[in-house]
Amino acid sequence: MLHMLLPLCIDLVKLWIVSLRTNLEDCCTLLKDLRQVWQAKKQCAYCHD
Repeated sequence: MLHMLLPLCIDLVKLWIVSLRTNLEDCCTLLKDLRQVWQAKKQCAYCHD
């Protein structure tokens, strides 16, 4: 199951990068997305280790 979480985290980061490019003017959305991606990356790193 752990090996299934890593691609999911990578997809989340890719989605965030796309939203970053398209919503640069929307600071509130960016901060919210960044927080979600950071939490996902922390979970991913935790599970991966």
